[in-house]
Amino acid sequence: MFKLCISILIFSVFFHVSFSQSVNNTIKLAENMYESSELELSLKYYKRAAFFSDKNNKQEIYLKIANLLFEKNNISETQNYLDSSLLYCLNDSLKTLILHHKAEVYIIDLQFSNAKNIVDECVNNYEKDTLITSRLYYSIIFFGLKEYELAEKNFLHLLPDSAIVGRAKIKGIFKKNKFLKHSGYKFAKAISIIIPGGGMVYLGNYKNGLNSLLLVGGITFMGVNMASKVSIFNSVVSVFPWFLRYYKSNITKTTKFAFKKYNNKRNNVFNEILEVLAVYY
Repeated sequence: MFKLCISILIFSVFFHVSFSQSVNNTIKLAENMYESSELELSLKYYKRAAFFSDKNNKQEIYLKIANLLFEKNNISETQNYLDSSLLYCLNDSLKTLILHHKAEVYIIDLQFSNAKNIVDECVNNYEKDTLITSRLYYSIIFFGLKEYELAEKNFLHLLPDSAIVGRAKIKGIFKKNKFLKHSGYKFAKAISIIIPGGGMVYLGNYKNGLNSLLLVGGITFMGVNMASKVSIFNSVVSVFPWFLRYYKSNITKTTKFAFKKYNNKRNNVFNEILEVLAVYY
């Protein structure tokens, strides 16, 4: 009986060591595949290692899988594996790091509300680097949510009180770009409804604005002329569908152009802010 127990013990130790070595070899193989830019194979081996590894290694492996999926632009799966990594995370600092990574993924995917909810979970971590990262993410999130007063406040908090020039520049950027609070597309759209092409002219797109004005105006003239010389019925049947098509097209194009112009200006403002921050970081 004693010999049997010893044999079982020796076999268990041998099996555990061999199994651990097998998992470690799989991880090593995954790392080699990643270094060779074989992302699919690397992902396959990491998932295999995660399945067979013990709970002490799962957190790190899940995090590596999440990073791989992020590189492949698989946002939903990235978040799932980051959540799995959090389940096995016992270190508060590492937990905050993973939460910040989750927030970063949401920000890149333009899911700003979700990102804010994640960063809110990190506010109780008072480590300097963590506070700076959380503040930066809040700044970007509020800017993305178009809550520009809160964005400005958080951007300013990223700079020390001694950074007088930098703080003045941030304030100046927000002050001179008050258009951020309203895109102006509704006004441009209203002008286009009243005067076809007028919205484009208002937005500075004179060529397309003039084209819309001449096109819709010409069709309108044809319709009125036919109504007076032939009949209103013929004018409605022959000309009105064309008028309606180009009139609607004028409004749609104006709205899209307004959004595009607004977003371009918004991106330029954001880049200006980052240039100021880059001086101090």
